[in-house]
Amino acid sequence: MAPYKRTKPFLKPVVILINRGCYSATTHFAGFMSQLPNVTLVGDKTGGGGGLPISSDLPNGWQYRFSATYQTLANGFNIEYGIEPHVSIGTGAQEELTGKDAIIEKAIQIILEKNQVNQDSLKK
Repeated sequence: MAPYKRTKPFLKPVVILINRGCYSATTHFAGFMSQLPNVTLVGDKTGGGGGLPISSDLPNGWQYRFSATYQTLANGFNIEYGIEPHVSIGTGAQEELTGKDAIIEKAIQIILEKNQVNQDSLKK
């Protein structure tokens, strides 16, 4: 098996929706993607985690669990405590009442704006 050799990288805008429910592997994914120039994270801070957890039982019946590795992004940021979004959008009772999803609405707005900027730069 060999990696796919793409001749042209995907440079269009990408918006990734995140929140506290994104934990472990999704925190890794959000963190790695956040380093790319065409990616925008929208929502709330991720739940963190993902340091290859080790757990066991103690003789008294207690259990312990901890991250066995220290994992960072290329810039040295420790992802264990979560990844902050580029654009922070909270959700609450108002969104529930109106039936609107503020995070998705913002994501759509960002993609449309970035695509417009890309179209304008191509015209010049």
